[in-house]
Amino acid sequence: MRHPTLRQLKVFEAIARHLSFTRAAEELHLTQPTVSMQIKQLTGTVSMPLFEQIGKRIHLTGAGQALHATCREIFDSIERFEMDVANRKGLKKGRLKLAVITTAEYFAPRLLHKNSGSKNSRPNPPLHGLSPQVIDHFKVQRYAHHEVERKSDRQGHG
Repeated sequence: MRHPTLRQLKVFEAIARHLSFTRAAEELHLTQPTVSMQIKQLTGTVSMPLFEQIGKRIHLTGAGQALHATCREIFDSIERFEMDVANRKGLKKGRLKLAVITTAEYFAPRLLHKNSGSKNSRPNPPLHGLSPQVIDHFKVQRYAHHEVERKSDRQGHG
């Protein structure tokens, strides 16, 4: 067996996780034909089918399940290595997974800002990796917070 590329494995892992070529393409910012081409090449490399289609749904074959588990191990190992390198450089780095509830809109931005080590006076947490709805909500909250500050500044000086 030839060795698959990391790109092929990333594409495969996203499809296997979502069980959707379309969602994987969206997540990876690729076109669906590009995703299909990567999987076709990977399937040729493995010489076994990785997915089976039943109706409009796709499912992992046995080989697909084994490859998905291997992909998770590979990407977890790479992530651990990146964190190790960052620690050796004196940087503290890692992945933060945050589930947001409705009341979190009041404390999450300040909590993220406090733990970011930023010297800025206003919390401005990074928004990548969040759903578009959550990002829009944070943007609205930031704008509303900014408008309240501006109104109170004008009232204090007027």
